Amino acid sequence: MELYCQRVTNAIDSIRDERQANLLRNEFVVADGSQRVAYELSGLSKSQYYVIRKQAMREWLQLINQHK
Repeated sequence: MELYCQRVTNAIDSIRDERQANLLRNEFVVADGSQRVAYELSGLSKSQYYVIRKQAMREWLQLINQHK
């Protein structure tokens, strides 16, 4: 489990787009993080937030699976 957690956080760190990486950190990594927290901290409109989140999730999952 610890190895998987490291892979997940390392994948976030590997995302080049800082907005995407911060969005994922605020949703999944930080204590008390959530989708609501990530949205509020992003400063984006709802539609922009969901576009960037979709891109971030896609890249994040690819990076996680790449390191298996």
